[in-house]
Amino acid sequence: MPDYQYEKAAALSGFKYICGVDEAGRGPLAGPVCAAAVILPEGLEIEGVNDSKKLSEKKREQLFDVIKEKAVSWCIAYGSLEEIEEFNILAEKQLAELKNKIVEEQEEIKRKKIELEIKKKEATAEREKQLKADPTLISNQKAEKEFISFIAKLDKQEMSLQKQL
Repeated sequence: MPDYQYEKAAALSGFKYICGVDEAGRGPLAGPVCAAAVILPEGLEIEGVNDSKKLSEKKREQLFDVIKEKAVSWCIAYGSLEEIEEFNILAEKQLAELKNKIVEEQEEIKRKKIELEIKKKEATAEREKQLKADPTLISNQKAEKEFISFIAKLDKQEMSLQKQL
């Protein structure tokens, strides 16, 4: 027996009707696709309702009549092979655009990581130059603390970029 957890959650959120939707006939050899939607009264249990693939054709037809009779509302719609092909072409185009955007963003992240590495190397070289000048000067000790802070910030940025990949 179903627990209706999604329906209960939707009802608690203020929804009065819950619509179930499914399709049949997806695929290029199956011809037109058929989609159905149904809203059943709250708490209605129809004996024998199961995955349609597990039911005989006769049982499906009997249940179809019962569902139509007891439903608050129901609807069936068809999509032609041409409509399906057009939709799939549009979906493929959108998917390709999304993939291109992801690649562009990954390239941007790589570029930023390279810039961070260059900044780290430049900061390390600058610090070594300062320490060679006079490692006992207070200004050099202060620069050492700033250098550590700077490197820590760069590492944190790099870690953040890694998470985005």
